[in-house]
Amino acid sequence: MSKIAKIVLLLSLLTAVAVSQTVQAPATNVPAQGVPLKNLSKQQDGHWSPYTAPAFGQEARVHVVQRGDTLWDLARQYLNNPYLWPQIWELNTYITNPHWIYPGDPLLIEQPKLVEQPEVPAESEVVTEEPAEGMVALKKQLPPTTFERKPLELVVKDIDTYYATDYELYGTGRINQTPMTFDTFIVGAEDENIQRYFDEGEIVYINKGMRQNVSPGQRFSILRSAGEIHNPVTNAFVGYYYLELGTLKVLIAHDDKAIAQIDLATRAVHIGDALVPFQEADKLVRDKARKPQRFIEDNGKATGNIVYIEDSLSVAGSGNVVYLNLGRNQNVAPGQICTVYRVEGQYKQTDEFYPSNRYDSYKEKVEPGFKSASHTATVKREIPRIILGEVVIIQVFENTAKAKVINARQALDLGNYIQPQ
Repeated sequence: MSKIAKIVLLLSLLTAVAVSQTVQAPATNVPAQGVPLKNLSKQQDGHWSPYTAPAFGQEARVHVVQRGDTLWDLARQYLNNPYLWPQIWELNTYITNPHWIYPGDPLLIEQPKLVEQPEVPAESEVVTEEPAEGMVALKKQLPPTTFERKPLELVVKDIDTYYATDYELYGTGRINQTPMTFDTFIVGAEDENIQRYFDEGEIVYINKGMRQNVSPGQRFSILRSAGEIHNPVTNAFVGYYYLELGTLKVLIAHDDKAIAQIDLATRAVHIGDALVPFQEADKLVRDKARKPQRFIEDNGKATGNIVYIEDSLSVAGSGNVVYLNLGRNQNVAPGQICTVYRVEGQYKQTDEFYPSNRYDSYKEKVEPGFKSASHTATVKREIPRIILGEVVIIQVFENTAKAKVINARQALDLGNYIQPQ
């Protein structure tokens, strides 16, 4: 071997020894492997070990020893160099012999890093912000948003505040003592080619314009003739009944025609329905503290009858609209409360109080003297009128009125009597 080759070989050996000593320098006092350690004890987590591990922080990187693990292998796995196993041993001083580690032992691999808290600049120190980009920059350009807490508002509907809604005031009906004459009609509709009936929001055409004093913004009530009303008690003629279908508002007026929009509809509107100028009715504030009058005597005011119930019903209850044969000429006004009552005449007594007889020692039978006295008393009886409920007048006409039932102790019938309180 030449001298140069010997020198190179010698330098290589010296370098390897130096590296080995550098890597394993911390482990100069490594004990011999020896025999397996004795005096194993059961740890808190259930595994057996001669060591008692300290508690590591939550941020620490810990490896739990598995069967077959060695510090050499763990250094290769975590530190990418098996020769660095003494570093793991140094972090785990409770391991007295690195040759013997036991499944379940926790090994600290890396200490948690301390995060330095940034210093808070003094008040006199000027802090320069880096220029924002993208959405952050856009957000900074917007004015600051402030939120104001507001208490919830209670929304009170008309049905709670007033006796009658717009649908009941303008979308039920009216009784007129004489036939009404009409010259203004719905003569067409925007969508008449695809439908026959029209509802709220739809466009219709009327046969009057600016020359007939029709102007944009003007409102009309939509009416349709529906028949005659007779008093159900006397059969006397009361008047002609007209359905109120709703209202419309003129949008554009030409010389002799106009375009309008239906703004309230309680029934289907037809081409050919008539129009009359809209008259706004007073809103009647409900008296919530008022209590029904169960026993109220005749006060001498005019009396009438329920002559029609909305939608041709045979009986009415609370909330139904009814029509009376009392009106403006009988001093009836909107907002008046009227008593609904009935009058009972002679009591019709049956022949027997007890319809069945028993075949035993006790016979259920009325004594003749008792029966005669009872019959005389009931035939000659005079009893007060029986109060059935109350209505409030919501609209009046010449000799008729429209009312709403506000309470009903029993079902109200056609022909029941009415008297303003």
